[in-house]
Amino acid sequence: MRERIAEQINSDDQRDIKMNQINFFFLFLRLLKNHLVILFLALLSFDSWGQHDFIQDFNKKRDQISNDSLFLLLDNEIDRRIARNEKPEKILSLLDLKAEIADSLNDNFQEYYAYEAMRNYRLTYTAKDYFFLLKKIAQLESNAGLTDDAVKTYFEAADLADSLKNDTLLALIYKGIGTEYKKQDNADLSLKYLKISLNLFEELHDTIEIIGIYMTQGNAYKLKKDENSSYLDTAFNYYQKSLKLSLDLNYTRGIAGNYNNIGNVYKHQEKYDQALESFFMALEINIETNNQQWISYNYHNIGSLYQQKNNHKAAITYLSKSLHIKEKLNNIQGIQEASELLADSYGQLGNFKIAYEYGKRARELKNDIEAADRQKLAQELEARYQNQKKEAEINQLMAEQSLQQLVIEEKQKDLDHQAALRASEKYLIYALAFILLILVVTVIVFWRNSQQRKKYTETLTVKNKEIEEVSIQIEQARANLELKNREVTDSINYAKRIQAAILPSQATLDSYLASSFVLYHPKDIVAGDFYWTERLDNLTLFAVADCTGHGVPGAMVSVICHNALNTVVKQMGISEPGKILDETTRIVLEQFEKSKDEVRDGMDIALCAYDETSRKLTYAGANMPLWLVRNGEPIKFKATKQPVGNYSNRVPFETLVIPILKHDMIYLSSDGFVDQFGGEKGKKFLNIRFKKLLTQLSLQSMKDQPKMMDEAFYNWKGSHDQVDDICVLGIRVDH
Repeated sequence: MRERIAEQINSDDQRDIKMNQINFFFLFLRLLKNHLVILFLALLSFDSWGQHDFIQDFNKKRDQISNDSLFLLLDNEIDRRIARNEKPEKILSLLDLKAEIADSLNDNFQEYYAYEAMRNYRLTYTAKDYFFLLKKIAQLESNAGLTDDAVKTYFEAADLADSLKNDTLLALIYKGIGTEYKKQDNADLSLKYLKISLNLFEELHDTIEIIGIYMTQGNAYKLKKDENSSYLDTAFNYYQKSLKLSLDLNYTRGIAGNYNNIGNVYKHQEKYDQALESFFMALEINIETNNQQWISYNYHNIGSLYQQKNNHKAAITYLSKSLHIKEKLNNIQGIQEASELLADSYGQLGNFKIAYEYGKRARELKNDIEAADRQKLAQELEARYQNQKKEAEINQLMAEQSLQQLVIEEKQKDLDHQAALRASEKYLIYALAFILLILVVTVIVFWRNSQQRKKYTETLTVKNKEIEEVSIQIEQARANLELKNREVTDSINYAKRIQAAILPSQATLDSYLASSFVLYHPKDIVAGDFYWTERLDNLTLFAVADCTGHGVPGAMVSVICHNALNTVVKQMGISEPGKILDETTRIVLEQFEKSKDEVRDGMDIALCAYDETSRKLTYAGANMPLWLVRNGEPIKFKATKQPVGNYSNRVPFETLVIPILKHDMIYLSSDGFVDQFGGEKGKKFLNIRFKKLLTQLSLQSMKDQPKMMDEAFYNWKGSHDQVDDICVLGIRVDH
């Protein structure tokens, strides 16, 4: 249709009209240019005033509102500026302000998220400045306990330093990597990267850094003392090398630190008199430099050493001095440790009243520390998830706004084009009227008709091009959303590493449950199911638990329940399964009661305690049974019909005593296996099939059982989706 219209347009008329339009178009551009300059200067001035006005208003409010409200105000303003696609410098100025406030408040997580957000503006930084940004982020990740993230960021910085061919930056970052691995008790990797850093600093003749690396190498070798006692001698040699360099430079920090480290080596070697001499030398230097934190450590080391020498009066003297300084510094961990040692010394001297007071204080502080650690882990999981989710939402909003802006601009162009055509038409009519007054009516009619036909042709062509450009923009926005979805998934994968840390390692399982297997299939990346084992005196405790939900919410509940279970067994020393579940329920409910909303989450669990000497198995369950297969005959022991968590008409959990024979098979399983849909008719697996499966498995070797169970599950599931987390623990009694 467009081609037929175009063929009917007179070519001579088109050429004349086009020349008039070009002249009018250039006139319009000159006018538009002058107005745009004025408009741009006005917008620039208004925007600068807006940012200055926000910072002034914010600084007035800093002393009037809570810390959380301060960060909320900043985050809202940052999000608003990101949505408006403002210049990176303006957004970075607000992120710098957020980091400064977080640092002054010792809020590691808020400071970390501020610097982490700066990574989105890498092109704004020079390569060297970006290196120091990465180094700062790695240190904050390490301080916040995000050890895997810290190592990853350190290596990113190392690649950047390597590309810059800057040995000083490389030496610094490899020192950071080695120190981080030392914090993770990974002595071998720590020594590997510290060696690389040492070689670089030796080439740079940086003696102060060399002193620090020798000390850290000594600490890494001290971690390996359990592998071979000779590693203590190696650590001692590195401390001596560091001490010699420190004495040559009169570097008091290095001298005091090395005397303290050497004293610790003597202490491990039970050379108590030499250890005391080293500790006192370190103390003397720290008193001269008034380093209160290190003085408290020296007093603590001296006091604990006197305690080992059974000189409890001297121990009390120095431990009391250490406690006094730690109270001033608000060192909660140090106060708890000093109180624990003072309780022991006063008890040894027969002063049980004071011993009791210090012991009570130590227990209360220990509970507070462990509660804070649990809360920190739960907050870390939630913060990672919410942070990535928020970034994805922001990018989606920006994409939508960009698309809307594109549509608005195209509409404006269309209006401008129509205005230009109208102006062109007006001038053309005047020209034709002046030249050919007699033929004006005929020319006007002809011109209007031809102009309309041309307008339709050009409009159709332009619109087709505009549609193609908008389609490209939409496709780019969709690709960006897919990228952010992958980033959210990667973040949850990191959360999976954190959750894996609470599960028993293979070495622990082999140590506590020599003949056993675990089948563990989370429905999502992270799970609400977990398995657990612990040794208490002559008892081996083991359990399988199924917390409410799955994915990130289920994983967070599992962290709370797992830590409550550890608290009851490790700190309270309770070994009877029923009582363990009663106390665990109490702790979990206390945690959930802190929320302003009612939380009805909890867990189902099967918990056992086995005494190899008496061959006695005690069991208690919360909605989760115990399966015992003896001579090919499965026996089901029922659980108490209530969860660990909020429940009306709660009763004490019942503990069953079960005699065990050699070659008995014990199975604990969450309900994910029996509730799985599958088979020809898409029904649940159910207990009747599970019972038959356990009978078949019990006759097989422990090596083959998990493979057969895995095969049975996937054969049954077929093309159906997995409905829940799967966790099965199997144990054979071999003696």
